[in-house]
Amino acid sequence: MPRRPLEIGEAGTIRRLMVNGNFAARASFRDGRGVMVSIQRQGESFAKAEDAVKKAIKLKAAATTGDGIITVESTLGELARLHFDELKDDGRKDGTRTNYESTWNSVLKDALEKVKLNQVTVGRLDQVIRAKKQDHPYAAKNARAVLINMFELAVRHDAVKLNLARNTKPVKVEPAGFKALNPEQVKTMIDLFHDLPKRRKRDMTTPLKVLAVTGCRTGELLAIRWEDVDLENGVIRITGTLVKDHDTGQLKRQDVGKTKAATRGLTIPKSVTALLIERRLSAASEAVFPSETGDYMWPNNFRRKWRRVVDETDFDGVTPRDFRKAVATLLDRRIGSAAAQMQLGHESDDITTAYYIERAEKIADFAEHLNEMVS
Repeated sequence: MPRRPLEIGEAGTIRRLMVNGNFAARASFRDGRGVMVSIQRQGESFAKAEDAVKKAIKLKAAATTGDGIITVESTLGELARLHFDELKDDGRKDGTRTNYESTWNSVLKDALEKVKLNQVTVGRLDQVIRAKKQDHPYAAKNARAVLINMFELAVRHDAVKLNLARNTKPVKVEPAGFKALNPEQVKTMIDLFHDLPKRRKRDMTTPLKVLAVTGCRTGELLAIRWEDVDLENGVIRITGTLVKDHDTGQLKRQDVGKTKAATRGLTIPKSVTALLIERRLSAASEAVFPSETGDYMWPNNFRRKWRRVVDETDFDGVTPRDFRKAVATLLDRRIGSAAAQMQLGHESDDITTAYYIERAEKIADFAEHLNEMVS
């Protein structure tokens, strides 16, 4: 009766032999290509040589699953590089790619780059995440997300059966409480910029007022083009944002927002429309708020100009993001959180409520009913 051929990932009978006077063991193995290879190991005894062969067979068998691009012998560093390449091939946004790679490089790389997939445990991953959580909870939360995505890729390539990162403990980050700027504080802060020389005042006063009445993100503000502004009807359309090109490092306009909800139209008051009309008369760039060279302005340069004015004032530490919070809180108090969500361009009301609306003090107003307890 003919012998049954070995299946892929299957080994034949382990045979003992002597090699140059040493104990050895050998077995045939069909690898992931369907090719028969010989696995031979030596040891201090036949039993130890056989154990070495069995261990090698186990590793080889695990490595034969999948397409061979990523195997159990691959390191997490190799998996990370493949993951980042896939993000690029999938057309993921530059900001997403930059954030994921930055998280890998700053949080995970030193601890995990050389670790092989067959050496990874839930405990090892969890330890790395928890080490970062105490001082940098947001970074730990992002690190867990990156690992989950990496292991999803490993599962798809059949290098591992389970996404071990999903079994690590979720990182819960409680939003920090804050005090939102009120309208009077926003106006007082804008007044600081009126004392600047005329050219610099033009650079900052109008964009600050646009921020104050739109609550848009800094990248969205600086990406506004004149074609996005309806001066007749007082409407600004947010149609993109500015990002750093992940491959070239250059600033570019991304013609989609941070989220689907980020693309939106926003009405602006007549006073701000008048400022934009005046600005349009001398505009020489497609950008409404260009750099001194007429190109799009780097958001970091805008923030630097901002800090030069507010540093060592009552508004030291206030950022453009605080204007978003001020807008969200005002709309929440006057209309409701749904209005704040729409204005800020969030997909979820939960994000707006947790991170952009100042928590209102809750007062239990039942004194009238409880008075009889003491009178």
